[in-house]
Amino acid sequence: MDSIFEGSKPSASGFFPGTIKQCNPELDIFIQQTMTPESVEYLPPAVKPGAPGQVLETDRPYITSKVIYGFPDTAIQNYSKNCDLIVMGTTGGGTLTHKLFGSVSMEVSKNAQAPVLFVPPGISYQGFPNMLYASNFESLDSLRIQQAISFARRFDSQIHFVHIGPPGEKGLAMERKLFEANYQESEPDKPFIFTKMVSDDIADPLYEYAFYHRIGLLVFVTHQRSFWENFLHKSITREVLSSSALPVLVIHSDSDMI
Repeated sequence: MDSIFEGSKPSASGFFPGTIKQCNPELDIFIQQTMTPESVEYLPPAVKPGAPGQVLETDRPYITSKVIYGFPDTAIQNYSKNCDLIVMGTTGGGTLTHKLFGSVSMEVSKNAQAPVLFVPPGISYQGFPNMLYASNFESLDSLRIQQAISFARRFDSQIHFVHIGPPGEKGLAMERKLFEANYQESEPDKPFIFTKMVSDDIADPLYEYAFYHRIGLLVFVTHQRSFWENFLHKSITREVLSSSALPVLVIHSDSDMI
């Protein structure tokens, strides 16, 4: 909740009257209305599972809510230290980068202390039968590969390791061997798939591969906090980015996944 602040810095004088009392009930109503079509019961924070008159059903999802005060990108980044996974929408305005991820999502993707799953608007969940792991030496981290495989196993997914680079690129054979070795060490349920695509661009061949192989999720691992600025360089067309309807999972090399 950031509209409670006035000016460039938070201060006690920036609180709107009644904001604290209004936020939690409004959030509860929103969640209840959202979950009802999904046949998921939502218990407001005041009603704890197992309380008198409540039956705790362990096979049903349990949802909690919390209002965090502050500027969204900073507040979510700070809260991410307590999270295993962050899920965010990608709707935003402004520049091309912001149109794809949203200004808040963009900042969280660079600085969050947990993996971030970005979900595009209007998408319906169809499972992740195939996942595309954008591979390069930067993403060749045995722990991240193990985590990605563990994540894929939850959805019975096949991981496609896809490398995109210029013609005559050196070191690709070594990269493939190392990826395969790390993959096998993780005891995957699906066979190893590694594909090299020749291109000076990144987005076009990724989305082309995703289309023809029915990819349901794009996975990126990076050490660099400026990764998305490099990925969304000016040569990538607006049409390609705006037409992408795939969720994206970002894993930083210094963040952990279950």
